[in-house]
Amino acid sequence: MSVSHDVTGVSLSISTGGKDVIRNGLVHSFTEEVKFLIQSLTINCTFITDSDGPRFDTTPVSATELSIDFYNFNSNIGMSMTEALRVGSLDGRVLFLFISTSKAKPQENLRKIEYTFYLGEKVDG
Repeated sequence: MSVSHDVTGVSLSISTGGKDVIRNGLVHSFTEEVKFLIQSLTINCTFITDSDGPRFDTTPVSATELSIDFYNFNSNIGMSMTEALRVGSLDGRVLFLFISTSKAKPQENLRKIEYTFYLGEKVDG
């Protein structure tokens, strides 16, 4: 399955690096927290500022919920993950997430978040 757009009878599917794009978009967030719900999987993203460098940590909350803390993703020119992150499985395939973000002003909460969900290889088992 991949993102399919049908405009005037033209269908478009996107794949890259052996992964199929299933959802992508842009969110303007006015808080430091964003929640994605994709079928039964919840992904909570929190943007945190501290004195260390840019990084992110993942914490499984349950079998259907994952928290991702993004530290110091505060640049007005943009910051992104360096590769898609495995966040679970969907329809028998590995589910990945990639996030890129920028802020209008580092001291304000307005944040632009670009996201892409991908399906990769089949899940073993």
